[in-house]
Amino acid sequence: DYYCDANNVCGQSCAEIDIQEGNQFAWHTTLHTKKDHGGVGKGYGGGGPGWNGFRDWTSSSYGPGASCIDTKMPFQVEVAFPA
Repeated sequence: DYYCDANNVCGQSCAEIDIQEGNQFAWHTTLHTKKDHGGVGKGYGGGGPGWNGFRDWTSSSYGPGASCIDTKMPFQVEVAFPA
């Protein structure tokens, strides 16, 4: 057994999808190729005040009391990769 990811953490690089990296204030999904350490991402928040990456959501749509995903309440995430 071995672990691999796009950042070559354990000496093996591979493509990866970070489905949901987040907390109640920020959420991000990132697609990585084997050699693409930064990836291409979408989401809301995260990255700190100097972050200039993609932010497709706003605090009114994701976060505590938000209209789409209210993170004060449980919510489910479902992902499918149909052939």
